[in-house]
Amino acid sequence: MKFRILVLVAALAAALQLAAPSRAQQPALDPPPPPRSQPEFQLGGEVRVAAGDRVGDAVIIFGDAVVAGRVEGDLVAVASTVRLTSTAEVDGEVVAVGGATSVELGARVRGDLVLVGGSYDLPDGFTVGGERVLVGVASEWTLLVSLLRWFSEGLLQGRLIVPGLAWVWMFVALLLAAFLLVQLVFGGAVRSCAGQLASKPLTALLAGLLAVVLIGPLAFLLAISVIGLPLIPVLLLAFLFAGFFGHAAVARWIGSAVVEESSPGDRLQAARSLSIGFAVLCLAYALPVLGLAAWTLAGVLGLGAVTATSFRALRAETRRPPRPLAQAIPAAAGSGPEEDSGAAPEGAAVEPPAAAPVRASFSRRLGSVLLDAVLLALICGLASTGWQLAVLFVLAYHIGLWSWISTTVGGIICRVRVVRADGGALQFADAMVRGLACVFSAAVAGLGWFWCLWDEQGQGWHDRIAGTYVVRSVDEQQAPPYR
Repeated sequence: MKFRILVLVAALAAALQLAAPSRAQQPALDPPPPPRSQPEFQLGGEVRVAAGDRVGDAVIIFGDAVVAGRVEGDLVAVASTVRLTSTAEVDGEVVAVGGATSVELGARVRGDLVLVGGSYDLPDGFTVGGERVLVGVASEWTLLVSLLRWFSEGLLQGRLIVPGLAWVWMFVALLLAAFLLVQLVFGGAVRSCAGQLASKPLTALLAGLLAVVLIGPLAFLLAISVIGLPLIPVLLLAFLFAGFFGHAAVARWIGSAVVEESSPGDRLQAARSLSIGFAVLCLAYALPVLGLAAWTLAGVLGLGAVTATSFRALRAETRRPPRPLAQAIPAAAGSGPEEDSGAAPEGAAVEPPAAAPVRASFSRRLGSVLLDAVLLALICGLASTGWQLAVLFVLAYHIGLWSWISTTVGGIICRVRVVRADGGALQFADAMVRGLACVFSAAVAGLGWFWCLWDEQGQGWHDRIAGTYVVRSVDEQQAPPYR
């Protein structure tokens, strides 16, 4: 039995051996292909292919390329500086759009050479394997190429001033001359804005952020009103001029901090401070990454200083002289102004002194806001309005009621109202500023609303920007404290 099994296994093995092709009959495998070089892509920065190195296709955008080795594919450069040394080899095409291209004698290009715009430096005797195509190529830098270089070496690196570009310094000189002209013509306004930055930089920063955030919604409101469409270009021009004017104020503020002005009204000292501050800003704008951040911060601060100074001047023209703060808005009942010691004429009717406004507690303010929120949510929900129209309706609701009765429905129930710093009723301009400022207070996670909890005057950010206070209603002045 065992013998039969062994014979069967041997026969099966022999059959398999006969069925399998011999090694000599097997087809020869192709040799493995040589490893291909990796392609190279660079956005900004620099690409270097050293002598003896190889790359596949090379694509450079807004950068520099120095090739001393071999490019096994195509070399494509957009708004870049390309240099082929004497040992460079390009198996495919060389395509350069904008920028500058220089080739040393001995470099080899087996495909086409295509140069579109920009400048070039090709030695005598240089030939290519394909065709040579030159489209709109000048012998020196064009304005477009220079702008592309500023974009690649400046904006992409986070700075506005590229020291190697001559036209940038010409623009800087013209800007300084414009700032000095603004200082000469509007010296008092520039000094006021610089003083705002020196005394209340945080207020200027918040006002600038508010202006940047609200410029879009304000333009939208003018657009949907139809009759306000002609005012949109005026609004944008005013925004740009305020930013430009604010930069001059920031430059003077920085310069006066470096060298103190003994006489702020002196024009020579003002020009000196502005020039010093402008030089400091230019140094900051030339730093990579930090330059763009410094420009943004200076723009917001300058815009905020102009905005805050303008509203302060507007309030000064439209209001009567305010009483002292402690006399106008006391912190608690009984801390109002002292009675006039002068005796009334004999027989004249003596009117009881008006109750001084008392600042409302946080619980009253919170209750008023919640009641208004519930009411507005119900109205917007029933009307099925989108969030854009809902925001506009909420703004119109508050601005309209504040300018009409100095309070809202929630304020009537909780018996609080909004007054100006002098204790007077809000005008439409005050209500508009406070309503728009409320958007900013709510946008920063509601921090501007809760600021009144630790503010010594009990004001939120929107109250400080608009110059308002939230007080108890007149008929509640003599009532027990609200709990």
